[in-house]
Amino acid sequence: MAGECDYHTCKIGDKCFFDGEHSKFEPAFCVDICPNAVSAEKFGTYRNIGAAVKFKCEHKYEINGQPYSECQPSGQWENWFLCLKKDKCYLIVYEKVEWRKAVIKCKEYGGHLAKVESELEDSWLSSQLTDDAWIGLNDIENEGLWHWISDSSGLN
Repeated sequence: MAGECDYHTCKIGDKCFFDGEHSKFEPAFCVDICPNAVSAEKFGTYRNIGAAVKFKCEHKYEINGQPYSECQPSGQWENWFLCLKKDKCYLIVYEKVEWRKAVIKCKEYGGHLAKVESELEDSWLSSQLTDDAWIGLNDIENEGLWHWISDSSGLN
């Protein structure tokens, strides 16, 4: 690997990214079920990790955020990126409101409270939050019987 992460000692599971001025490191939040998450081309990365590598998501997924490099057990960097379903976007609001008020606010924006559909999505969403937040799972109608507000489906 070339570029900003190349000369840094890496810790297994950390990711390296360049913020425009410095290299930074944080936990990578990768799981084995990441759809199409490893770069297919290995011809080097430079100051912008996406500059020399082709990143592509398939099957109703799109890239979310910036590609990054993760330290592998071998001590080498591996290029990764996150693919999320195309029909999802997130707006994180830290205004303290009751759950029902949060539901109303989301509807005003044309959406719903988040429906978390995978371990990968849960890890990514948790990494974005700096405080507690409401999601769309509730048991308001029947105590102990959980369902998602967006489509009334049950908890899997």
